[in-house]
Amino acid sequence: QKELAKNEIEKAGISFKIAMKHDPVYRQIAGFFYDKAVIFFLNKDLNKAQDFLDSYLEFKTDDSRGYLLYGDICFSEKKFDKAKTMYSKALTMEPTNNAIVKQLQIIETMTK
Repeated sequence: QKELAKNEIEKAGISFKIAMKHDPVYRQIAGFFYDKAVIFFLNKDLNKAQDFLDSYLEFKTDDSRGYLLYGDICFSEKKFDKAKTMYSKALTMEPTNNAIVKQLQIIETMTK
C-alpha cells in the first residue's frame, strides 16, 4: 500500500506541474514565486530567495529572468561557477541582453 500511495503522490505531482504550465491561474501563482524570490533577494535572504526561485523555475523553465536572478543569487554567494551557468542559460534565451553579457565578463575577470 505504501508503494501505491507513493505512485499516486508522484502522479498528482506530475498533474499539478502540467496544470501549472497550461492554466493561466497557475501561471499567475508561478509569477508569485518569482516575485517572492526577488523580495527575499533584495532583503538578502538568499536561501529563501533560492527556494522560491527553484519553485518558479520548475514551472517556467523558459524564462530568462529566472535564470538571471538565480545567477545574481549565486554571484552574491560567490558561487561563480554556478552563477556563470545560470547567466549562460539566461543568455541562450536572450542573446542580445547586454546586462547578462556584462555579468559573464565580470565573472571571467574575477576568476582569472
